[in-house]
Amino acid sequence: MKYKAILFDLDDTLWDCDANVLDSFKEVFKEFNLENYFNSFEHFYELYQPFNQECWHAYSRGEIDKDTLNHRRFNHPFREVGLNDELFVTHFMETYFKLVPTKPKLVSGALEVLEYLYPKYPLYIVSNGFTEMQYLKMKSGGIEKYFSGVFLSDEIGVNKPDKRIFEHVLREIHMSPSEVVMVGDNYNTDIIGAMNAGIDQIYLSDNEVDESSGKKSTYFLVKLKDIVNII
Repeated sequence: MKYKAILFDLDDTLWDCDANVLDSFKEVFKEFNLENYFNSFEHFYELYQPFNQECWHAYSRGEIDKDTLNHRRFNHPFREVGLNDELFVTHFMETYFKLVPTKPKLVSGALEVLEYLYPKYPLYIVSNGFTEMQYLKMKSGGIEKYFSGVFLSDEIGVNKPDKRIFEHVLREIHMSPSEVVMVGDNYNTDIIGAMNAGIDQIYLSDNEVDESSGKKSTYFLVKLKDIVNII
């Protein structure tokens, strides 16, 4: 076997972040009667999600810290409709944070892939997600048993794509860059980060245009289950 260990991103690589986040926001939207402030749930989410992605990009680049990330992204949609109530938004955010990691949806094929890989390789999570969330997500999704270790930027102190997080992982698992491969859905954090650390990459994207857009990676997959054809 070419590799001795497999590194996985968690959100939207294994745990279906998009689906679980959407389900959670819909529940909290109803609980907080947000139809009093927004035209619809879709109105709220269209204000939240693009700005949320911008904030996460800034966080990954080390431009803002965790508290700033959360403050900005949760306050933004409310400020857009003229609601500037910090206590209300904080309560909304805390309620959401308690709910979302309990959601169990996984990316299609995730369990099958883990069942296939688990007897063959030690598996590790490398994630920019928050400590108080990621372990619960893995438990809710029923996948924690497959992993020999979990490495979180929240605990290590540097975010993907900083190569230092990958170098930390390699030191901890006593392997060289050539002995592992990184599986992830985020090109800018998972793939570029692994590339900068000299680690092979498996880029998971359901956008086939990515394969011909100049985004280079060792392997490109549209469906996670196709990993069995590579390793």
